[in-house]
Amino acid sequence: MAIRESVALDVSHLPTCAFGHRDPLWWGIILAIAIETTAFAIGWATYLYLRMQEATWPPWGWSTPNLLIGALSTIAILASGVPMYLLDKESKRMDVRRVRFLLIVFYAISLVVCAVRVWEFIALQVKWDSNAYGSIVWALLTLHTVHVVTSMAEGLTLTVYVFLRPLDDRHALDLEVTAVYWYFVVASWIPNAILIYLGPHILN
Repeated sequence: MAIRESVALDVSHLPTCAFGHRDPLWWGIILAIAIETTAFAIGWATYLYLRMQEATWPPWGWSTPNLLIGALSTIAILASGVPMYLLDKESKRMDVRRVRFLLIVFYAISLVVCAVRVWEFIALQVKWDSNAYGSIVWALLTLHTVHVVTSMAEGLTLTVYVFLRPLDDRHALDLEVTAVYWYFVVASWIPNAILIYLGPHILN
């Protein structure tokens, strides 16, 4: 009886971790972003629909949002994307010292973002249940705030790990995915800012 020989494939030379589109985790966060973008799009469409139902926007008797606060919020959010972008690059180089420094910078700016966001809610001068205008503005601002806070909370867990343990490929991938999601947080704010702060001026 002939004995069949089994051939084993040696894959020991292959990397244990891949970055970008070569890793399933990256595709997972892209699909999550696609779903959440749909939620934002529904909010933006609702804002425009409600605007079409009113003679003036905001409705008569309500003031427009403060443009200065909106500008400060936008600047702070855009600024937070810089250390996150650099963090994404340095994590692939396994430069743990620079990664730790950039995480500190990111969270310092992010705390400014949160502080300005609290100021934004206070300065709206309209409650969420005052009218349809107040409801949609609060909804858009709250939806984005939830994304900011949850992304910061998730990244904080990874930050603690990086400060306590050496940086490896798997956690460098986690940092990359965190950066990709934060890019979405930053990008999704732009339409929000246009509608909330410029909408009352350009849609009247």
